[in-house]
Amino acid sequence: MTQFYLSKKNRLSSPKAFLNLKKGADCLRTRWVRAFFKNSFDSEGDDTRIAMSVSKKVGPANQRNRLKRLVREHFRTSKIKKSGFDILFVVSPGLFQSKRSGEEVDRDKRERRFVVCLQEILLKLERFHLRGE
Repeated sequence: MTQFYLSKKNRLSSPKAFLNLKKGADCLRTRWVRAFFKNSFDSEGDDTRIAMSVSKKVGPANQRNRLKRLVREHFRTSKIKKSGFDILFVVSPGLFQSKRSGEEVDRDKRERRFVVCLQEILLKLERFHLRGE
């Protein structure tokens, strides 16, 4: 049966792991998403672990949760899953506002923007992993 959730071994949850990630992590940036990553120090095998930070400024809970689901789904289907990284995805509140007028952007357009940024970051992480081997 296909697994459609993020397993425990792929979650970054311990305070010790977050502190390790804060010290000397590399950062990849796109317009609306930042990814802080570092080689995992206590992961069994070569499983990549992820965490997400979505500020309340991004919007109500249903919008924040939708973005987290998108991150999990793109991570689950990416090749980066077996690279041994700890990754923290941080979503920018600017994702929801138009560049010029400051008005709110519709949901479909916002999700397309977010997915493009996410795919760009995952691609950069894959390249970084291949270059590091």
